[in-house]
Amino acid sequence: MTTRRLSTIVLTTAVAAIALGPVASAAPAAPPTGWVRLGHLSPSTPAVDVYLAPLGGPSQEVIRKASYGTLTGYNNLVPGPYTVAMRPAGASADSPAILNWTVQIKAGSASTVLAVGDRENLRSSVITDELSPPASGKAKVRLIQGAPSEAKVEVSAMGGPTLARDVAYGTATGYAEVSEGRWTLDVKASGDSTATVDVRAGSVQSLLVLDKPGGGLEVKPVTDGSGMAAMPLGGVETGAGGTAPTSVVPVLGAGAMLLVAGAALLRRRRVVAATR
Repeated sequence: MTTRRLSTIVLTTAVAAIALGPVASAAPAAPPTGWVRLGHLSPSTPAVDVYLAPLGGPSQEVIRKASYGTLTGYNNLVPGPYTVAMRPAGASADSPAILNWTVQIKAGSASTVLAVGDRENLRSSVITDELSPPASGKAKVRLIQGAPSEAKVEVSAMGGPTLARDVAYGTATGYAEVSEGRWTLDVKASGDSTATVDVRAGSVQSLLVLDKPGGGLEVKPVTDGSGMAAMPLGGVETGAGGTAPTSVVPVLGAGAMLLVAGAALLRRRRVVAATR
């Protein structure tokens, strides 16, 4: 093979390698993940700091100054048992909790854990979230009853279907699929009230019924998901979850190495030819 022919082969190989772009090495398999979020539904309880930790592990704060009607973002966690503790806002992390409970995180599932009851008798309520996408052009909506002033609540769309009937405080309905649009809701309890919510196709929402200061009810829409085949995006991440990033090796560097190796080989052939 002539020196010119060898040079052409080396250059062609390097250019081809550069043109191919990055080469991705195999990423390690992502650990299984579960999702949980926390809600404060006790109007007689002042703002709290919420702590979440693996059972027997170090405590890790989730959110500060969560007041009545607050739902945190989802936390993606390695499956297993976790302890949840609520302390008065601003209290030290080692001070006595006003509410302690344990929640089991399951792989591939999402849950909302609610603190309900009055200040002297707080308790937890766990509801399951179903975040699979709705049918095309539809949205998924459910009701979470967070108003302790009302034993049962009924919600219907003005001129449309009844979305929830006889929903007890601290519980939630299943999800119903509804059409996209602006909905005016009729909230029936001891007194009637109305609320307007915007429903976007592909979304998964909870309608949170709350006691209004001074009396009456209000409805607060909360986005659970965006119709993702995967589970929730966003929220405060407190554990190992998600997919490990792909490791990328730049082929530009590989092409450069080919050029260097080719140049060295050409020099060697010239030396050998010169000594003959």
